Amino acid sequence: MSELFADITSVVVGSSDLAASGDTGSFRVPLSSALMLEGEWYCRLHSIQFPQTPDKNSVFISCDFVESSVVGSGSLNVLYKTRAMTATAPGPVYVLDQSPNPIYRKVSKGVINAMTITLTSSDGTQLPAVPGQFTTAEIVFVRRK
Repeated sequence: MSELFADITSVVVGSSDLAASGDTGSFRVPLSSALMLEGEWYCRLHSIQFPQTPDKNSVFISCDFVESSVVGSGSLNVLYKTRAMTATAPGPVYVLDQSPNPIYRKVSKGVINAMTITLTSSDGTQLPAVPGQFTTAEIVFVRRK
């Protein structure tokens, strides 16, 4: 990886952050300091935790700072897509991307002051808000050499 990328930084955001607005299915978090991304940057989802959903569909994690992708008959700023969910125990879902070849998405903004994260089911519906629970995501940003 060090042969391809010059800089690496990680950001953790969550629906329970003090300045966050929204809920567990869609939230916006202003960053304490802007990410200044000069050059060609990419990002990937390293991990995410969110409340279980009643259906067993895949979950699309989208954000407002990556280029859009074709999804079905439309487009979406997809950062990551989970496999179909099969909950085996109560509690939140935790996804850790351990792929030997993770998928990096091209960052579409040179300056990021806030991040909007939205979770949708494979049928396009936003995951419902779950009182007392939260969503947390870790995103890795890399600059291409």
